[in-house]
Amino acid sequence: MSKVIQINVTYNNGSTGKITHDIHTYLTNNGVESVVLYGRGKRVKGKNIVKVGFELPAKINKFKSLFTGNQYGYGFFATKRVIKLLAKEKPTVVHLQCLNGYFINIYKLIEWLNRNKVKTVLTLHAEFMHTANCDHSYDCKQWITGCQNCPDYHYATGSFLRNYTVKSWKRMKKAFEGFDSLTVVPVSNWLKSRVERSPFFNSHSIITIHNGIDISCFDYVKKDTDTEVLTKYNIPLDKKIVLHVTPSFDNPMKGGEYFVELSKMFGDEYIFVVVGLSDKSFASIIHIPFTNNQRDLAVIYRSAAVLVICSKIDNYPTVCLEANCCGTPVVGFDVGGVSETIFPKMGETVSFGDILQMKTAVEKWATTDIDEQYIENCRAKNSKERMSSEYMSIYGLEKEKNDVRKEE
Repeated sequence: MSKVIQINVTYNNGSTGKITHDIHTYLTNNGVESVVLYGRGKRVKGKNIVKVGFELPAKINKFKSLFTGNQYGYGFFATKRVIKLLAKEKPTVVHLQCLNGYFINIYKLIEWLNRNKVKTVLTLHAEFMHTANCDHSYDCKQWITGCQNCPDYHYATGSFLRNYTVKSWKRMKKAFEGFDSLTVVPVSNWLKSRVERSPFFNSHSIITIHNGIDISCFDYVKKDTDTEVLTKYNIPLDKKIVLHVTPSFDNPMKGGEYFVELSKMFGDEYIFVVVGLSDKSFASIIHIPFTNNQRDLAVIYRSAAVLVICSKIDNYPTVCLEANCCGTPVVGFDVGGVSETIFPKMGETVSFGDILQMKTAVEKWATTDIDEQYIENCRAKNSKERMSSEYMSIYGLEKEKNDVRKEE
């Protein structure tokens, strides 16, 4: 039996944790032995789900990086544990998801996989694997030729003292050199266009796979219990809901200030709702702490007139997929891969920072009835099954899936 080992910072928590869980479930259901190694969060009980990191060492690693700038080079014991497991299990494929979170030495792990010629799939959910430093490089292009004298190394590495960007770039480049058994999977075509310029990956196979979600949860069919959920969160039932969903509303990258400004431009017919952690409160906005209750979140999505995403940069935000699959149009700034997440005729992007253009778009889509066929097409495109099937093809394990179907 073929065996796939996924490695991610979390499991079934946050966007990449859910993706890891969905792929794990799909592989198991299709005749492939699947193992997940994860580094942060609560310990999860389940077959072949192993927590390899611990919270205290990860926090210590983060603290050290504030002074050294070395954010990807710690995690000695977790790295040793992972490599020992890989050597023992001898997987057919190792699938690397998000390796941040200060739990593992990325350089050492990549070097080991490279040296042992392990077939590896690397999914890029952010930019730090090809910049070797920052999650998002914005307009900076130093990572193409080699980071030098980074003007904002505190943002790039979190360090208050040492500029580690040059050394990190060189270490990452060396780790990937000659890695012939590597396939790189950016989650958006926008990200792919950047990865193709990286000297780490420009000689490798680079294939885009868009993320998928649980469309059985994020459904557009209204239910009798929806009213109870809205009442629980004090959301009025007689107004058009303009929604913003983010893990952290205070994160400058998410552009919360634009949503606040937008909320002041509408009359009483509209109500603005934020689902996301924040230390601030605004008179014009109903604020709901970020919830992991996916069923409640689906109700809020499908009750909204429009979802607004104000990110200053984003690779492939799954909130847009969730909203569209709930039948809710999306309006966002045209940055990163945002436009790729909005299904045709179910929303639009506008020029970054143009709040008047965004207001016009919100008014348009908040009063537009979405054709049910568009929603169904959107759901088929954005399902976790579609995503997982594409990964299985990249693994080269279609035979296992076909064998399971024959047995059924």
